[in-house]
Amino acid sequence: MGGAIAVTTILAYSAMAGFVGGGGLGDIAIRYGYYRYQTELMIVTVVILVIIVQLIQELGALWKNILITAINKRRILHEKHLVFSIISVLI
Repeated sequence: MGGAIAVTTILAYSAMAGFVGGGGLGDIAIRYGYYRYQTELMIVTVVILVIIVQLIQELGALWKNILITAINKRRILHEKHLVFSIISVLI
């Protein structure tokens, strides 16, 4: 989850950098959408930014779930192995 938050933050900073002339989607939204009164273009760029952020968040959540599942499976296998080794020592 930390990686998804970091990438989303970088995307937000790059969009804000566009506002001060740094280029990117933020620059397109400000230059063509706001300054030239092309509201549709500004809305489209904002929607694209929201979609990108949502994709990053969903991929981060999916990756987290995959890792947690793998860790839990490994932990269960380790616990079963530990129980069998204790039983074999007792027998």
